[in-house]
Amino acid sequence: MGEKLPTDKKLSWFDEVLSFLGLVTKDRFDNLNSFYKITKSEFSKALDKENYRYSELNRSLTLREKIYKIDINQKNDVIFKQDTELSHLNESMEDLLLAGRKYGLDLERIVAKMKRNTQGLPVVHPHLLEDSLSIQETIEEFKEKVNEINRSEQAKPSMEQNLVRYSSQQEEMIFCNNRSLRVLAGAGSGKSTSLILRMIFLHKYLSVPLENITVLTFTRESRWDFIDKFLERCSQFEITIDYAKAKSIIRTFHSIAYDINKNSDGKDLLSDCKIKDENGDDIDNVHTTVSNYNSPNEKLTSFKVKTFKYLYSQDKEFKDEVNLLYIASLIQNCSKYKDYNYGEYDILKLEEEVTEECLNLWLRKNKNISVLLRKYNNAGSIPIGNGRLNYHLSLDNLKCKVFLGAFAADFGDYRCLSDKKLFMKSAYGSRVKFIARKASANYLIVTNINELNELILLNEQTEVKYKNSSDEFPSFFYLCEGDIPLKQDDRNNFISQINGLIDFCYSIGTPLGHMSEDELTEIYPDRKRPNKNDKRFVWVAWRYHRELLKELMDQDFTTFDEIFYDLANENDLFSRGINSHSIHKLNHLLIDEFQDISPNIIKFIRNIKRQLTAECHYDNCGYPNSSITCVGDDYQSIYGWRGSSASFIIDFEKYFTIDNDLATVLLEDNYRSVDSILQSSQRVVDKIKIKTGKKYFAKASAPSGLKTGAKYYRPVKVSKYQYSIDYDRAYTLLISEIERFQATAENPILVLYRGGNDINHHEGSNWNKLLKKENVKVLTIHQSKGLEADCVFVLGDIKRPISHPVREGLYEVSDEMDGSYRQMLHDEALRLGYVGITRARYQLHWFFSTDDSTKNCISYLLSPDVSPQKVPSSVI
Repeated sequence: MGEKLPTDKKLSWFDEVLSFLGLVTKDRFDNLNSFYKITKSEFSKALDKENYRYSELNRSLTLREKIYKIDINQKNDVIFKQDTELSHLNESMEDLLLAGRKYGLDLERIVAKMKRNTQGLPVVHPHLLEDSLSIQETIEEFKEKVNEINRSEQAKPSMEQNLVRYSSQQEEMIFCNNRSLRVLAGAGSGKSTSLILRMIFLHKYLSVPLENITVLTFTRESRWDFIDKFLERCSQFEITIDYAKAKSIIRTFHSIAYDINKNSDGKDLLSDCKIKDENGDDIDNVHTTVSNYNSPNEKLTSFKVKTFKYLYSQDKEFKDEVNLLYIASLIQNCSKYKDYNYGEYDILKLEEEVTEECLNLWLRKNKNISVLLRKYNNAGSIPIGNGRLNYHLSLDNLKCKVFLGAFAADFGDYRCLSDKKLFMKSAYGSRVKFIARKASANYLIVTNINELNELILLNEQTEVKYKNSSDEFPSFFYLCEGDIPLKQDDRNNFISQINGLIDFCYSIGTPLGHMSEDELTEIYPDRKRPNKNDKRFVWVAWRYHRELLKELMDQDFTTFDEIFYDLANENDLFSRGINSHSIHKLNHLLIDEFQDISPNIIKFIRNIKRQLTAECHYDNCGYPNSSITCVGDDYQSIYGWRGSSASFIIDFEKYFTIDNDLATVLLEDNYRSVDSILQSSQRVVDKIKIKTGKKYFAKASAPSGLKTGAKYYRPVKVSKYQYSIDYDRAYTLLISEIERFQATAENPILVLYRGGNDINHHEGSNWNKLLKKENVKVLTIHQSKGLEADCVFVLGDIKRPISHPVREGLYEVSDEMDGSYRQMLHDEALRLGYVGITRARYQLHWFFSTDDSTKNCISYLLSPDVSPQKVPSSVI
């Protein structure tokens, strides 16, 4: 129940009420101010949180009964404790009411607001925006104005014209009289134009104040573009509005959260975002930025690092588990080579030579390595197969054998003495693959001096009894099963990785640190999956997040994730002292790119809209003048790995309570891509299982005489076992297409890639030099979303997803997520292919690195008559 309430000598109930209402005397201010948190906790939050916990308990216990068949008496005992706690809280509330009556204060209304239940309330009321007859007259008035604008624009030179155009499908969206509207808008369907015109229709023709309209977008870039277009249209429709006002209307989700928290009695926000204006209008959505965990200038990141270091130095169990994960990460250095196409390793012929060459590399690169070798001069070998496997050091306290390894590039073109036809780098690759398949878990390969030093430090720390030791921890990156390996220079961000899992849990509405340890254990009832190290990783993330939440609370800080989570679960936002203006901005809410939304934000938006309904409902004011318009494309939902889901727009009514029939508009006309490109994209979306099933119709046409189409290219064979993207052909084609489409910096050719290895050819190659030209823009497929170009090159495969047991378990326990994580990834892989294809207006060239259908899920797009070729050397 929190802290004990003060006695009459310190703070009476009456004084506490005065404090709550802000009516305090100066001499008691300090005492009341220190007690403020207690008051807020006891009377503003506790009741609805206990009710929420009560309902969650029933759900949790029901699940436990199914899995473990627990004794029903245990359930009753726990519920009894919850009932007792709620009873005590209600008694405290009654005491507060009695004190209020004694001094003539009307507190019943305050308590009634605190007991409000918004569950089941609709996000908007069922009535139409305007009666059917009146809205037809309003629509005609709008159309007359459009005709007037277009006549004025047509009098200008063609290059300066900005005509107002909309199709019959777009018209249905703009003039929809329903307060709840879902728009399924395909790529290139003109959704931004339609959204802007709907905003103007709501404001100028349905008399909705701009102060009650908010558009939410996902990135600053899309927001700035939207603001510019909105201001242009406002000028045409004679709406007086400046840039600052437009910025306050068109926002990101995080800027809204910042504004609400700032204008309430919430905690101080701790964030890495650079907030340049008072209202936080320009704050980007946090998931679009990347934290640098080596930078001391980012406040939240520094706070996270400090918390991790404190926990590592003070909690032995935590430290031991982190150290075990570090050792496991070194083992993973080998295991990732298990399925590489290296030849068999001849241990009898090659082992001594490879061992000696690796040692020589270390001696050349690290001047002080000889000191360590003398100190740990215990090299040897272990039996394996029909030979013996060498190691350079033995760290006995860790029970590890350590081999001083390298990277293939370190060997250059050096050939083996025992086999002049064999490159040393190939022999080394075969050895690592051999180790991954056959060596024991305590055989480690280190590839740099930092890894070796950290191993030696861990070895020495185990020699002495544990104390409150240094907060320096190993730099590494642990890969859970199903994780995508990072670049070599990204291995030092273990804190980043565990925060990534924490962010994912917030996104799916199941924050890791808010779970009990029992709840954490129940996520993974299978003893074998995830594996023990992956479970260890989840526990480390959970323990760290619990400590982080404690430190934030102790220092009266909060984060964006916590703001969204709190506002999503708060039963009465107005009791928090939130400025109602911050909430009323969302009366008429329009959300762009709705398919990218996460459950945490879904619940945040849903609760705010319900609170607006409740404000009028409980005060007998009828219904608020409000609406919600959500625009998205389930085919472009490509952020499931961070918590979004196509299901939110497909099954909209499941997530938003609506008392009337949801209006759905399909924008299927495509004004971007020619028909051949749309047909190619349709072959991809046809294989998506969870979808709306909408079609696309090409409305774009190419300039006369311009050849168009979508072409897919097979990989080339570069060695006995390896295939590669055909960079030679890509280079030749890119030069040709730059000239054919007269590409410029303003209208460049897009070169998209799936992973870093796809885009980079040999260092200094003609291909890499070509990518640096100003008329070529290089992006990942994810980064290209929302962009378009006359000609688009895509390099790499759409890889088939693999199992990720850690996230699959978390996905399953989330109340907001439908289906399985793996099925989501399968559909998302296809959607990513669709996004890549539909960036092109006239021409697409897609170069694969494999035509193996078990690895590349869109390899079926290849023409059957094109066979792999030997790679020419002209661009190497």
